Order: sequence, then C-alpha cells, then structure tokens
Amino acid sequence: MFSKIFLVLVFLIDLVALGFVLYATFDLLYQYFKIHRKKSKIIISNKEYHVLRSTFGHRIILSLDFFIAGDLVKLVFASATDTLIQILLIVIIRTILSQYLLKEIQAHK
Repeated sequence: MFSKIFLVLVFLIDLVALGFVLYATFDLLYQYFKIHRKKSKIIISNKEYHVLRSTFGHRIILSLDFFIAGDLVKLVFASATDTLIQILLIVIIRTILSQYLLKEIQAHK
C-alpha cells in the first residue's frame, strides 16, 4: 500500500521536474524571439545572452533538484542491490551536473 503511494509521489515529483524543464525551454525560446523581434537582428547582445543563459540555467538546476528528490524517494523503497546502486549513481551524476551548472552560472555573472 505505502509503496504504491510512494510510486505515485515519485511520478508526481518527476512530472513537476519535467514541467520545469519544458517551462524553462519554452520561456527561453519566447524570450529569445521577443528580443529578436524587437531588435530585428539574429545576434543578441552579450548582456542579453548572459541573462537568458543564467535564467535557463537556474531553472534547469531547479528541475534537477526535483529529479534528485524523486530518486531519493525511490531509494527508500529499493529492495534489490542492483537497483540501489543504479539509483545512487543517478543521484550522484545529477548532483554533479547541478553543481557544475551552478558554478558555470556564477562564473559568468
């Protein structure tokens, strides 16, 4: 019973994370085309580029955090050692990606 509830919880957390990724992507495209339409040129300024990149990066980091949370909930109910190791590796990789993106964003401010 509780495992089904937690599976639904994991699904909802992953769905929220996917929603953040989609929102970040579509908002980035919208902002880019808004700038492009206003300036009537393809190349945007360096400042606008860094604002778009920073905003997109922060939203991706937020979605990675949600994916990590979902994986941690899965980790609680992992019964097999192979599954446990796979989930741990995924969490480690996502955490490293998140930290790398954050450092990259902070380096360009």
